[in-house]
Amino acid sequence: MSEIQFDLAYLTSRESAFIKFIDICSQIEHFSVSGRIVSPKSKVSRPADTKSIPVYLLDLADLDDAGIGERFREIKLLELPYILLYDDGNASRMTELRPPYWLHKKSLNAFELTLLLPKIETDYRLRIQAGYLKRKFHESEKRFIGVFRSKTEATIVLNRDGLIRYINPACQELFGIPQKFVGQRFPLDVQAGEILEFDLRALTGKNRTVEIVTNELIWEDELCITLTLRDTRELRRLEDELLTFRHVIHLSPLPILITDQYGTIIYINEQFSKCTGHREEDVLGKTPRILKSNAHKPQFYKEMWDTITSGETWRGQICNKMKDGRLYWEKQVISPVRDKKGDIKFFVSIRIEDIQKRKEEKARQKAETLKSVQELAGGIAHEFSQPLQVLTISMSILERDVADSEYFVKAQRSIQRIVELVDNLKSITALRQQDYLSTKIINIRASSEEALEKSRQQRILIIDDEPELLDSLIEVLQLSGYECDGASSGPQALDFIGNQSYSLIISDVDMPEMPGTELFKKIKESGYKGHFVFMTGYEVEEELEDTVRMADAFLSKPFPLPDLKNLVIKLVGEPLSEKD
Repeated sequence: MSEIQFDLAYLTSRESAFIKFIDICSQIEHFSVSGRIVSPKSKVSRPADTKSIPVYLLDLADLDDAGIGERFREIKLLELPYILLYDDGNASRMTELRPPYWLHKKSLNAFELTLLLPKIETDYRLRIQAGYLKRKFHESEKRFIGVFRSKTEATIVLNRDGLIRYINPACQELFGIPQKFVGQRFPLDVQAGEILEFDLRALTGKNRTVEIVTNELIWEDELCITLTLRDTRELRRLEDELLTFRHVIHLSPLPILITDQYGTIIYINEQFSKCTGHREEDVLGKTPRILKSNAHKPQFYKEMWDTITSGETWRGQICNKMKDGRLYWEKQVISPVRDKKGDIKFFVSIRIEDIQKRKEEKARQKAETLKSVQELAGGIAHEFSQPLQVLTISMSILERDVADSEYFVKAQRSIQRIVELVDNLKSITALRQQDYLSTKIINIRASSEEALEKSRQQRILIIDDEPELLDSLIEVLQLSGYECDGASSGPQALDFIGNQSYSLIISDVDMPEMPGTELFKKIKESGYKGHFVFMTGYEVEEELEDTVRMADAFLSKPFPLPDLKNLVIKLVGEPLSEKD
């Protein structure tokens, strides 16, 4: 058994009493006693150490009538034991105050305290227990009153032998349990603190299962058990619905990822694992940063997070990274899920379109179209070859007679042009569809790092398939003092980027060999960190809008040349050397 601990607080203003009191406390045996001096004007309070029994020693010589009254009120409020110290000069006040424990100051010694402390400890324990039972009784009484006044919560009261003592009206209204069962034994043995399922057939004759929650209740000085009945049909319906939804989500053909409100992954479905290579053990408890490809600027992810945490749904194209390190583009929707209070509890991410598969499908359709064109071109070339051969021979014969004729020369030129067209048609039949980028080796990342180090060169690359416009833009920027290169196609631009550092790229959106949006994604995936600007004279297709928005700026043709110059200055700064 652990040693009983006491915290003795002596209310006195005399310093001489401190040393004597501490010495007395150190002489007490059989108990662990700590002594301290407290100013008579200080408020009485419980010590921080809840294991010790607090005892206050009040010296009448240091307290006037007002001080005594105030300290007594505080002690009574906190239910703390105390010892009243007196001397011959104030012994008459003891009859008036009637303290539970008292000592003459001459008798304040270790021996007297050793005799007095066990009595104080016993009385203190009894008072604590009585207070606990009193609070317990009042709690039960309040619960009892609340239960039986309730019109919505069905409750049955049992005594300790399991006999039904009371059935409230809600039992009849909600479950059809009649009052005639009062006084009979409840058909199930229960104990307080249980949650059970119970079939009501024994009480109502109908097959209906309810949930029973049991608690203790003091009623008319008898400890009873209350049974609170709850209808579980709606709960079971919600459980079944949840299981159904979980099954549907798990088998969904769309990759689905769910996080909590802090962005921690708590669920992925099978399709997500198939598409990314990540299994549950790889991602659960982590954040979607494991998918980050670094193809986007930090502002991109910040805007996404700000959107969903504000309660809005985010939609857009994003480049993510698979478990094996491969990058993939997808159209994604991230939506917040709120609870009944309106607070965000989860975020659900769904891939609504696999852009990579869409590209493959477009490539397949393009291959089929190219094959049809090849077949058509071959047929046309074949049909033109025979009469063209006859026409060529005939013109050779006529050349001896009319070689100097103006009309003969024009005819020869036209024939030569037709020959070239036929040759072109024949060359089409020999084409084979190939992915230019799959055979192109470009060290764009290295050139991008070099571009960052030498960004003061302010070199600009212009890409447009219209020769006249391309030459004009290059001339304008060169006259403005910038170093400028021009490419007429995406593949040509990749050649430039692989061999030269650029701080700014301005590209047309619609180009035949490689669209500007595809070029943009390719150089971003490879690590280009300079600025990028789109320009076009057409309406941007809806499927390309998200990609175009990822660029630093957008120019709509025709645009004023001052707008172009101002934009270039904003992105790369004033030219280092102004030209006339």
